[in-house]
Amino acid sequence: MMKVLSYGYVVAFFGIVSLPILGGILGWDPNVSINEKRDQVEKLEWSLDRSFTKEFEEYFNDNFAFRYWLVNSYNRFKVEVLGVSSNPKAVALGKHGFLFYTLKSDRIYNSYTHRNIATEQELETIYLQQLELKNALNDMGIKYVVGVFPNKHTIYSDKFPLLMNRQVVASNPSFTDQVVAYLSDRSFDFVDMRNSLVKAKNHKNSIYRKIDTHWNEYGAYIAYRDLCNQTQEVLGLKPFELSDFNVDWRVEYSGDLTDMLGVESIEGYFDSVPTFTCRRDIGMYEVLPRDTLPEGFDVTINEGSENNETALVFRDSYMEALTPFISAHYRKVIYVWNRTHSKEIIEEYKPDVVMSLHVERYLFDMN
Repeated sequence: MMKVLSYGYVVAFFGIVSLPILGGILGWDPNVSINEKRDQVEKLEWSLDRSFTKEFEEYFNDNFAFRYWLVNSYNRFKVEVLGVSSNPKAVALGKHGFLFYTLKSDRIYNSYTHRNIATEQELETIYLQQLELKNALNDMGIKYVVGVFPNKHTIYSDKFPLLMNRQVVASNPSFTDQVVAYLSDRSFDFVDMRNSLVKAKNHKNSIYRKIDTHWNEYGAYIAYRDLCNQTQEVLGLKPFELSDFNVDWRVEYSGDLTDMLGVESIEGYFDSVPTFTCRRDIGMYEVLPRDTLPEGFDVTINEGSENNETALVFRDSYMEALTPFISAHYRKVIYVWNRTHSKEIIEEYKPDVVMSLHVERYLFDMN
């Protein structure tokens, strides 16, 4: 009996090991990919070159049968059962279902740990560059607004795991703290939305996504109202009330951080995600097809707007959730995926308003 069991274990072992190869040959598993935020190796042409063996190994590692199921199951086991990150270099498991982006090679690490300290000269350079741009735009009759969106880490530092707390240099100010203080001392207007979002985070509605690096549209709405209030003398925008929007909530079980973990979903990790739609005709807008625009551009048209101005917004991914609010106020908004302003784009489109609004870790694209 023991001998039979031994043979059975051997057969089962080799069966499991050979299943991905056999499945690939027989085409049993067409779904071999998982969203891992990287390009996977495409199919190779047979070759006698020395490099082919290594290239084929890389191809096979990315494309063997049942890969999706095996990778997803293994990574879920690590998170759900062992309670550890399946990608510890990039994602940390926080408290109360929060995930945090922590990749050291990205600016996020130095940003949330307060290690991107600026020198006096760097701060002076930022100030002079911003002053020069503002004066040049004023000479062209263009209004200018510059500001920062806080990192998820800034608003929800109380959800950090122990390791992330230890990484923070508590004695250092953040880079944003330095910039805000320096510009304030020189009476340069800079929109800092951190306080309003910190105050709103304990509201019954979430303002940032737990399993994604971004805020949601409710958080963006809080920031939008703060933006309007802080720039009232410049832009003169009266913010829409919450009652002016239909807000539809849905539950999502995946985000860019679950993608980085290599899982489709994790037990106990989810987001409540709102979608805002303006009830008032003057807030309705249409989005022009991207294939009609230059790469990196998004354009909205609001025919019902009482404001005939055109706004040019230099943006990053955080602006995605702000679009329903900014576009509700202008006849035309041109969104450009660019972390720094472009004089060529400004001169080409001649907008009435220029906004430079970016998330904290990419503030002025420094450090």
